[in-house]
Amino acid sequence: TKVFSSADASGSTSQAAAIMEYLELGGTCIMIDEDTAATNFMIRDSKIQLLLPSSKEPIKPFLYRATELFQKFGLSTIVVVGGAGDYFDVADTVLLLDNYTVVDVTERAKQIAAQHPANIPQLEPITAPRARVLDTRTLEPFTGKCKVTDMTGISYSVGEDLVKLDLTALEQLVETGQVRFILELLRKLSSDNARPSQPPTLLALLTTLESDINKQGLGCVKESEC
Repeated sequence: TKVFSSADASGSTSQAAAIMEYLELGGTCIMIDEDTAATNFMIRDSKIQLLLPSSKEPIKPFLYRATELFQKFGLSTIVVVGGAGDYFDVADTVLLLDNYTVVDVTERAKQIAAQHPANIPQLEPITAPRARVLDTRTLEPFTGKCKVTDMTGISYSVGEDLVKLDLTALEQLVETGQVRFILELLRKLSSDNARPSQPPTLLALLTTLESDINKQGLGCVKESEC
């Protein structure tokens, strides 16, 4: 899949997009838990490969790309697995949690992988994700009156319509103060980029924001009435 847009993507497509977005922003390490990952994003077992050729499956399992992502982009991966032993083939280190004790079982895992190799096809090389350019006008509504009542999002006005920035999928949010801070960050981004000479990339915006916070502290993000 080269071009795709959807507001209701599947779990596997969402995970693939999230990794490419993270890669675009210079990410260097990701952690994936098999329990919460989409199965067809993680692996395709030998029986499925026989029934459904790779050419007919738009999502290429992460297993096929993990090594290339590290070699080409420096993206390391920590995968927590309980049933996807094919990852032994591409892992540099395999650790086993045994009775709350971590044991290095890399040598044994590699022996198993050699005896039962995974079928990992050769794919076209991954192309680097294109830098997303933000239309800073989309930040302007956050400079007006907004409302934060809980952790589910930020309500703001667009003309006569009340719109909500939905944050329900962010598991990291545990109290409304975090949502208010996100609002203030959006307001700062809007004020700092009101009339840009050229549209900034998302990476450039976030790099500048992080630099401001590192130099000036969180005080550079001014609290306003919501």
